[in-house]
Order: sequence, then C-alpha cells, then structure tokens
Amino acid sequence: MTPPKVFKISIGDSPGLPYEVELQKDGTLQYTNKLWRGGEVHRGIEVTEDSWITFRKILDEIDVWSWKKVYDDTRILDGTQWELSIQYIDASVASYGSNRYPPKQDFDRLLDAVTHLVGGLEFGFQ
Repeated sequence: MTPPKVFKISIGDSPGLPYEVELQKDGTLQYTNKLWRGGEVHRGIEVTEDSWITFRKILDEIDVWSWKKVYDDTRILDGTQWELSIQYIDASVASYGSNRYPPKQDFDRLLDAVTHLVGGLEFGFQ
C-alpha cells in the first residue's frame, strides 16, 4: 500500500491549530506542534509501508470516506477546530469541524492512527 497522494490533518483550539501533520512531496510527514509557551516543534518523519497499510485499514474501518464535509456547532465561538484532507487513488475525504465531530469512537481512532504514524508524538487532545 502506498501513501496517500494528499494527507493533511490539524487540530487545536482557538486561536490556532497547535497540531498539524502534512505529507510532503518526498513522502515524509511534516509534524508541527505549536507550543503554548511559545515556539514550535517541527519533525520530519519517515513512515513505513506497514504503518501506511495499518493507517488505511483504520480509515476504512471508521469509514472516514463518508464523513460529512462540515461538523459545526455555531453556538460555541471558541473551542476546538479540526481539519482533515486525505486523497488516495480510490478514495478521498475533506472534512472540517468546529466543536463538533463524527462519532467519538471513530474520531478518537483517527487521532490514535495519526499518533502512530508520527511515531507516538503527541497529537490532538485525547
């Protein structure tokens, strides 16, 4: 299983998105963690083929491909925002949320899968 053509995910609370992972042209993942005390952590991460296979399996199991385009709770003006964009040859999804999510167990599995892809680095608010 090859990596997706496009992969970008970010999550954080207002005013910024402290966690971001994005697939680079060279096939590595760029991990960014914007620290609360200022500064940022950046890491380039090489992902094994087995990890990509496991990631895709989880995406299929949680049926990320059927997630709504927007999950938004307009009653809350701050809080947590997230954004996901994944494109494989045979499937794609673009989804965004502000204080609202797909089913919790599925969203948590996605965050766990991303944490695994980045070698256990902190990702999200679980």
